[in-house]
Amino acid sequence: MESKKKEIYRLPFLLIILFVIWAISNISSTVMSVTDGRSVSLGLSQQGPEYLESNAPPEVLEVLPILKDNRIPVFGEWLISSYYGDSLNYMSMAMGYGSYEPYSLRPLYPLLIRAISEGRIFLGENDRFFVYSSTFYLMNMFFFFLSVILGFKIVSKYVDEPIVAISISMISFMQLGYLKTLYSPMVDQPAVFMGMLFVYLFLNKNLVGLILASIVAVLVKDSLIILGVLPGLALVCGRNTKMIWPCITFLSTFLLLRVFSGSDPLSMQYGWEVSKGEFRLDYLKAHLGSVYGIFNWLTGLWFSFGPSLILCVILIFCQRVSSRDRFILVLLMLVSVTFMFAQLMLASRVARTLTPASTILVMMTLSIAYKYYSGSIKSAFSVFLGKQDSVRVES
Repeated sequence: MESKKKEIYRLPFLLIILFVIWAISNISSTVMSVTDGRSVSLGLSQQGPEYLESNAPPEVLEVLPILKDNRIPVFGEWLISSYYGDSLNYMSMAMGYGSYEPYSLRPLYPLLIRAISEGRIFLGENDRFFVYSSTFYLMNMFFFFLSVILGFKIVSKYVDEPIVAISISMISFMQLGYLKTLYSPMVDQPAVFMGMLFVYLFLNKNLVGLILASIVAVLVKDSLIILGVLPGLALVCGRNTKMIWPCITFLSTFLLLRVFSGSDPLSMQYGWEVSKGEFRLDYLKAHLGSVYGIFNWLTGLWFSFGPSLILCVILIFCQRVSSRDRFILVLLMLVSVTFMFAQLMLASRVARTLTPASTILVMMTLSIAYKYYSGSIKSAFSVFLGKQDSVRVES
């Protein structure tokens, strides 16, 4: 009997350990040190005058001398980050200086930052760099808070224990790409929130909400058009004809944004002008063209999804899981695979390009696993805490 109990809680115990290791590895990787053998980004401080004059707004140029004194401006850590180029473009857009593709095709969040920064909330503050950088930081934290609350509401549909629900919601955000950009002028936090909001509305079959969210999502980050896989498959597989409307708004917003921006309607990333038949495989070669590239790409997948991909596959083929929950997992897995394919073809190997998909997949797989195997998971925790006598196993 004892050996049977051990067999039942062995897999949940291993999964718990894997998710803890995943979360810890993400958190620890947000800290950079010159002694850990990795390259350290000097950000804008290593760029020459030509680059700075062409790309940096005057407010940023004014604070760069501080870096040369080996000091970091307040709310200016992004100036020496490895993604300073992305941050610089979003900051320029927010300050009204404009940018270029693909950043210029993500206008909504920089416009929101500009509206808040120019709204005289910072009365008497003339340092525009401080105002805009701090606004980005505060709004990123605000969207992080909203995402955790929304995640709690999603998890609560499957888990009726509040402490467990909020814990699953929190651990889903322990991702390297998400955590490192919290203090920076980036669009990752609102993009993740819009991805979660779309899934929440999808689960609740809120058609009007899905239509509105699809428009806003593409305006926040154009890659979120991939979320159209959800209503698209519901339309084809579930024969829900109403799901055609979110598909239409996703596609029309994506195309119209490019038309009004004077871009190729089917432009998707550097050098990709699909309507002209122009394709570039630079990113694919960078990802899979060498052992080093493959290793880095797989490392990015680990930082994003961790063991959730494996757990998702296990749950899909598990007989105990209901057909509806299995269908949801299949949809989210397909969305995740589509994001991975898009990253291979169109984006760098940084983990943050996958967070709109990985956050919700981690959250849903953990929620559904707990829904059907809470007894085994509690048994695993009991053994881990040395309380073997209190082990109770579900039949």
